[in-house]
Amino acid sequence: MSEPREPRAERPPSRDEHQYLPSSYGGDADRPGEAAAEADLEQQDDDAYQETGSAPRLIIEQGDAPPSGFGPGSLPGARPSHSAGAGANGYARNGRPGNAYPDAGASAYSGSYSAEREASQPSSAVERSFQDSAQGLRSDYDELEDDNLRRMERDSVKIGLWGSPGSGKTTFLAALRHATIDVNSQSGRWGIFPLNKLSSRLLVDFTHDMNQGNFPEATLPGETTALKWLFVGDLAKSQFARGRKRFKLGKQESRFVLDLIDVSGKAFGYKPDEAFVPDWVVKQALQHLYGARGLIYLFDPIGERDERNSLEYVNRTVVELKEIYARAARAEPHLPHYLSVCITKFDHPDVFQEARRNGFVNFGPDGMPRVLDEHAEAFFDLLCTGKFWSRRHEQGDRSARYVRNELRNSFDPKKIEYFVTSSIGFWKPPGWSGGSSDFNPDDFSNYRRAGGDRPSIRGAISPINVLEPLIRLQQRLDGRM
Repeated sequence: MSEPREPRAERPPSRDEHQYLPSSYGGDADRPGEAAAEADLEQQDDDAYQETGSAPRLIIEQGDAPPSGFGPGSLPGARPSHSAGAGANGYARNGRPGNAYPDAGASAYSGSYSAEREASQPSSAVERSFQDSAQGLRSDYDELEDDNLRRMERDSVKIGLWGSPGSGKTTFLAALRHATIDVNSQSGRWGIFPLNKLSSRLLVDFTHDMNQGNFPEATLPGETTALKWLFVGDLAKSQFARGRKRFKLGKQESRFVLDLIDVSGKAFGYKPDEAFVPDWVVKQALQHLYGARGLIYLFDPIGERDERNSLEYVNRTVVELKEIYARAARAEPHLPHYLSVCITKFDHPDVFQEARRNGFVNFGPDGMPRVLDEHAEAFFDLLCTGKFWSRRHEQGDRSARYVRNELRNSFDPKKIEYFVTSSIGFWKPPGWSGGSSDFNPDDFSNYRRAGGDRPSIRGAISPINVLEPLIRLQQRLDGRM
C-alpha cells in the first residue's frame, strides 16, 4: 500500500538530502549566466515534489550528457544540483539520466557555456568509440547491480520495531554490530553489510557514539530513520545450527536483509499529535508494521514500573493494524506476524536484583548473567502480573497485564517468542577472565550518570540477546525452526 505524502514545507530534509540542498554548496556567483536557469530548476523541483513526493536527485553539470551511468565524482569539477524529471541532459544520484536542463531554460546557457559544449564533443572516432564502450560497460554493470538488488530483496526480512518511548529501540539497533563481533557468542559468526549510504553512515555513527561511552540519541518525534543491513553469518557449531550439522565441520551459511525504520515511540502512543508527531510519521510507522513479516516488541520494565503506560503504546497500534487488515479483506483470528517480545534493560540494577530474587538468573559460558530463553516467558508473566517487584504500586498491574493479554490475543501464541535482553551488557572489571566468579553482584552496572541526568556507558559493550531475536525471526520465517 502506498502512503500519502505531506507537502514539502512540512517535511524537513533528511541528513542525506541536506547536503544536496542549494545552501550546501556554492557556485552560482562563480558561474555568471546560470542564475536564471538555476531558479527555473528549483521551481520545477518544488512543483515536481508537490506532485510526486519524490526527493531531489543529485545530477552532474558538465556540458552535454557524459557516457551513460557516470555519476558524481567521475567528472572533475562537477557541481551538484537538483532535478525533478527524467531526461537525457543530466545524471541522477544513482548514475542514471535525469532531466537537469529542460529546454525551457536552455537559453540561459548561451555564450561561454556554448564554448564548453563544443569542447565536450568527441573530437575523434577513437573518443566516440571509447564513449560507446563505456556506455555498454556501464549498462552491463547496471543490469548486474539491479539483479543483485532484486536477489537481496527476495532475501529481505522486513522487521517492524515497536515499543514505548525510552524502551531502547535506537540503542538496540546500535548494539547489533557489537553483538556480531562478540567472540564468545553462541549465535555463530556474523558480518553486517550496509546496502545504502544512510545505512552505512548509521552503522559508523552508532559504533562511534557507543565506543565513546555515549548512548545514541533517541529518534525525534518528527523523524524516521530507514536502514537496510545485509547480515551474512556462519551458524556452524552455534545454538542455531540445524540438526546434526551443529557438531560437524564446515560452514552453514545464513543471510538475510534487515529492512526497517526507526521512529520515536511516541508515534505508537494514544494521541501522537499531542506529542508533536507529524501525521506522515505515524502513517509511515503503521504502514511499515503492516508490511513487515516479523515484529520485535520492546517491553521496558523500568518504564512500566515508573509510568504504568505500556498499554498506551500497544492499544492504538494493534487496533489500527487490525483496521488495515480488515479493509484489505485479510481479517483472520490473529495478525499474521511472527513476534519477538524482548524484555529490555536486564542490566539495570533494579531489574537484575529482582530477577535474581525471583530465581531467574543463570550464568552463560562467558560468565555473564542471563535469563534462559526457556524461562523468558515466565519472566514476562511475572512482570505483567504485579508479582515481580518486591514493592507494590498503587496502580497495580492493569497496564502490563493488558499488554500481555493483548499480545497473546492479537498474535498467534505459537508465533510469539520471548527474550530477556540488554543492549550494553554488564560491567566487566579489569582482568576479567570470563568466569562467573569475576562477576561482582554489588558492582555490575555498565552505565553511570556523569553530570546531569544523561547516562553514559561505563565500560566495554557486551550485548545480551540482541542479535538472537533477529536470527530466530529469520529462521522461523524461512521455515527452518
